[in-house]
Amino acid sequence: MPRWASRASAAAVLLGLVGCAGETPDRARIASATLRDTGAGWVLEVEQQLRFSPTMLEALSNGIPLRLAYTLDCAPWRGGHAIELRYAPLQRAYTVQPSGQEARRFGRRSAMLSALDRVRLPLPEALPADCPGGVRVVLDLTGLPTPLRFPALLRPEDWRMVSPKASWQAAAR
Repeated sequence: MPRWASRASAAAVLLGLVGCAGETPDRARIASATLRDTGAGWVLEVEQQLRFSPTMLEALSNGIPLRLAYTLDCAPWRGGHAIELRYAPLQRAYTVQPSGQEARRFGRRSAMLSALDRVRLPLPEALPADCPGGVRVVLDLTGLPTPLRFPALLRPEDWRMVSPKASWQAAAR
């Protein structure tokens, strides 16, 4: 194969992957993001609307964990959080586990999905008080088991979940 053909193939694959990264506001939308002082520190309270595809729900019901990745930025600070969704068939329990926190258990999938309508993301103490920022949620495809990653890239309509960026206002500290 000529050198230019291999470069063209690589460019086509790269453009295809970039196209898969587009926002899906019909599937993931952040309604509001508000800074709250809990007394033990600041948290970002996110009200969101997530609509999982039948493929995602089937994977979850078959014990495949799904990972929601939250990107937080407030120039020059950037950070992130993750929430892992899991189903344990032997225990017949769904769990929601934010990074660095204890898992919450649910007996029904609908209860677990309802709990995702509002999440609280802890913020570092070093975050400037006058910092308005933004938050976005994405279904992290790198968290899928390796055999599912390639099909997820081939069928993005079944797996893509990317919210538009939502802003939060600076809070008086």
